Amino acid sequence: MDMQLSYGLAHESDKLIWSNLRKLAQDIANLPQSRCLDMGRNDWSACQLWLCGDQPYTVNIADTPWISHRLHSVHIRVEVVCDLPVETCLVGMIGDDERTMKADILLSQTAIEREAFYPQAVWVEVKTAEDTAPGLYHGCIRLYESQGLLGEQCVAQLAFDVKVHDMRLDSPQENPFRLDLWQHNSNIARKHEVALWSDAHFEVIERYIASLAKLGQKSAVLIASEIPWAGQACEQRVNTPANLFEYAMVRISRETDGTFTYDFSPMERYLSLCEKYGIAQEIEVCGLMGVWGSERDGFGRLAPDYPDAIKLRYLDWATGCYDYMRTAHQIEEYIRALEAFFIDTGRIGRVRIAADEPSDEQKYRATLEHMRAIAPSFQFKAAIGGDFIAPFADDLSAFVPYIRGLSACWDEIAAQRAAHPDKVWQWYVCCGPDHPNTFIKSHLLEARFIGILTAYLGLDGFLRWNYTVWPDKPREQIAYGDWPAGDTNFVYPAANGYPLLSLRWKALRRGIDDYGLLMRLKDKKGQAAMAG
Repeated sequence: MDMQLSYGLAHESDKLIWSNLRKLAQDIANLPQSRCLDMGRNDWSACQLWLCGDQPYTVNIADTPWISHRLHSVHIRVEVVCDLPVETCLVGMIGDDERTMKADILLSQTAIEREAFYPQAVWVEVKTAEDTAPGLYHGCIRLYESQGLLGEQCVAQLAFDVKVHDMRLDSPQENPFRLDLWQHNSNIARKHEVALWSDAHFEVIERYIASLAKLGQKSAVLIASEIPWAGQACEQRVNTPANLFEYAMVRISRETDGTFTYDFSPMERYLSLCEKYGIAQEIEVCGLMGVWGSERDGFGRLAPDYPDAIKLRYLDWATGCYDYMRTAHQIEEYIRALEAFFIDTGRIGRVRIAADEPSDEQKYRATLEHMRAIAPSFQFKAAIGGDFIAPFADDLSAFVPYIRGLSACWDEIAAQRAAHPDKVWQWYVCCGPDHPNTFIKSHLLEARFIGILTAYLGLDGFLRWNYTVWPDKPREQIAYGDWPAGDTNFVYPAANGYPLLSLRWKALRRGIDDYGLLMRLKDKKGQAAMAG
């Protein structure tokens, strides 16, 4: 075997980029051969093994057999041993906006084929338990090389130490960071090829909820009407095919006597799953205010006498046909029934009726007052620009200004926070700005910075519209429209019905952990300690 194999250990926040091939191989060869990881109890820490061969090769992180269909390909088996529990996974590449391949997807497969000079990263994560004793632990990464049916040879050995400190990290549910990543369950059904709100769908949904809980999600996001974001204009973005329509979690029927009945069982089942995993701090209802769409694109108001473009589909038992509610009276009765559902199940105090970037102050005011008249128990939340803060200071329970609004209106935000200490203040990014963000092209430290910046500003948490808003073939191309690649997701769909996490998911989790630690510092020394 004459393959020249380059290898080394990279930091967890480094992102492998496939660019200048021969230079990259040299850069990998210059990486450290050892690492020291620091962590506490109930904690995690990671490094990355980077590899690159000068001829076709296979990387296998399991002890199961693998023979390449390319019979002359060199087989590299990676073995990781450690005094503490350790998990490894291959890191898959995805294209960014410049068609550069960058590492992001934490794959579930245990072997992968690579062409000559195509690099491969292996994620190596160490975990501690509540009762792990402080001290120094040791780990080793061995590389075994073989070809065809020839026996293996150990060709390299890399070392990592793990220093466990006498402190305990909060669990994601204990961490006070209010993470709000919007959930798009209709897209999950499409990608995993299961019927919407079926048992099979909820089996898959539960796995995604579990991944959100591990990240520290605090909001259960409900879709209460049809296509509230009008599919993110997916019908116009033909160069990046996608179906991004989201559908209501309520089944509505019109009985033969003309009365309407409402089946809230999909919504109840989803809420119960979220609560099972500790995602119970807030119930965020989308689709009742600030509904997107226009008459021009066919998604305008169906009820001319109602102030918002709410679309509610129902089955008419008299005809056997489906139709949409077309009067304000019908929509208002549905909203009252929804309010009653939350009251009857004891959840109304956690419900927030959300609006996504309302742009017309007068229109939003009219919709808000109309909603209050229909369902007076509801409270409200909005992702907004800075100019919406002062006019709605007395109306919203939770404010989520865009990052540019944080700087442009910081004095106003500070004044409102002082005047209304009981209100929740989060912030958000989306398809902009370029920095900080969580795109494929973004440095991983930008995702980590989200938690740190939130603590520094004294805010409660962070919102992003994405988690599973995938285009048609997200494992092949994650770009959508003219938005930066990665804007639509933190996880990817696997063929086995599970979510595949990403390096960006891990970096965001690290930043949320940082927030928890910084809040401890604040409790001891005050908010001024954040600037130290």
